[in-house]
Amino acid sequence: MIKRLDLFCLLVLLCFSCSKDEGQKIDYKAIVPTKAIHQVNFVGQWMTEGKRELIVRNFVREYEFQNQEVHINLKFPEEIGFDRYSTESTYAFNSDLLKQPIPKWDIVLINDDMEGLANYMGDTEWAGKYLVDFSKYSAITENTIAEIDIEKVKKRWNGILPGPFLEGQYWALWTNKKVAEKIGIEVKQYGMTFDDYMSYLSAVEEYNKTNTDKIVAFQESIDWGSSFSIANQLYLSLFDDIDVLYKDEVTEKKLQAWSKTLQALEKMAALKPLNENWESALWSDNKANLLNEKCLFFANGSWMYNIWVEIDKELVLNCIPSEFPTFQKTKMYPGGFPIMWAVHKNSPNKKQAIDFLLGMNKPAMAEEWVRKTKCPTGIKGSLSEVNFGSDQFEAFSYELQKTYGKNMYKISENAKFVLGEKHTYEPIYFMEVITGELTAKQAMKKIRTSMGRYIR
Repeated sequence: MIKRLDLFCLLVLLCFSCSKDEGQKIDYKAIVPTKAIHQVNFVGQWMTEGKRELIVRNFVREYEFQNQEVHINLKFPEEIGFDRYSTESTYAFNSDLLKQPIPKWDIVLINDDMEGLANYMGDTEWAGKYLVDFSKYSAITENTIAEIDIEKVKKRWNGILPGPFLEGQYWALWTNKKVAEKIGIEVKQYGMTFDDYMSYLSAVEEYNKTNTDKIVAFQESIDWGSSFSIANQLYLSLFDDIDVLYKDEVTEKKLQAWSKTLQALEKMAALKPLNENWESALWSDNKANLLNEKCLFFANGSWMYNIWVEIDKELVLNCIPSEFPTFQKTKMYPGGFPIMWAVHKNSPNKKQAIDFLLGMNKPAMAEEWVRKTKCPTGIKGSLSEVNFGSDQFEAFSYELQKTYGKNMYKISENAKFVLGEKHTYEPIYFMEVITGELTAKQAMKKIRTSMGRYIR
């Protein structure tokens, strides 16, 4: 006679094997009665973002199945009263949480934002004060891809490594191939020059002159702008050394490079590439415009696949990620491997919280992330080059990772790259120029007037 325990285990295995189909959630809680004696409070990420949310939820279920003494209390920002799309709301929540002697949340959603929270808190050393250092754990250091310089990351984070690198991302000039075909162009996916880009904008303008179904060349929003991404890559393509950009100084070379960038934006302004209502347009209302063939270009991260595939899994196949245009061939590209989560030093369940994030940092998780989200990851996996590139989304990530390696930079909407860290929030007028409010010459005169005594 089969013992009751053996029968139960057999049923568990049968349920588990039947639940591994692609895209299907595994309800481990329904299979195994909980025996949890530790509750880890975990602030999640990516609610309503398709496969990214699914991966987080399923990992929690699987972890609880394998560690039945631990219950992971997963709650997303939308469920606990702060708005992850609002930097002010996020900073207020995290600032309060970090200062709590016994924090309510063990795993903190830091979203790779060291500098913003430091500025909000008035404390540049906050990470080292409040967060656990994961560089002490070989499970992190040994399972992180070679493209990530851990020592460089630690320098940024007050000498610590605050967590694993699950998410990877590359920015892209997303193109709708159906719209490109309609206006008679073929957009370069790699190696696009500024002249190429201008020819595409001109093609949109010519199409709109003789057709009633007007097409927007470049979709922009007031609450999540992306024109700066074009300006960033044009500007950075004029430099050979990425470290020059992070030096806290205002140099004549930087100003001349920015002047050339603004002159390029002025040329773009003559073709009126942005949607007319951009100053009132919300990203959430316009995120599907590329998908629905209302615009040619939409600049944003590789994560957009996850948002679009939930809207229409067929139309997303028309969305092609392309490299941003450059003045000349460059060694640098916007993207990277942000650290999403950290553990509070004063966490009442610190060991369990640490073990949970270490459990995330494994090849199986890396492979699932790449397959389902179509984004890169900083965790080592064992996918072959043949498998990692099965469609235009994976192929784009693979090509950029191979081409740029460690020379990735975190895209910036402020003046840090041009004027240095001390002048991060000084105006550099890219939107005023691309919309035609100012000429490049007028903008540079304003910059030189305000920065005159700092120029080296």
